[in-house]
Amino acid sequence: MENIRFSGGPNIAIKIPKIKYEATVAFYRDVLGMEVEERPISHPTVSRTHRVKFGNNVL
Repeated sequence: MENIRFSGGPNIAIKIPKIKYEATVAFYRDVLGMEVEERPISHPTVSRTHRVKFGNNVL
């Protein structure tokens, strides 16, 4: 078997149910103190999206 290596990219998508969305955004912003910014989106199945800075990555 070959040595297979892989790693994650800089952007990590997290799907959050609508009913828990506000509480999840507030947790990252208010409890963890992460930089949170709402971003515009035009997608038929995504109602809102936020950019959360997490070290070198973006959630």
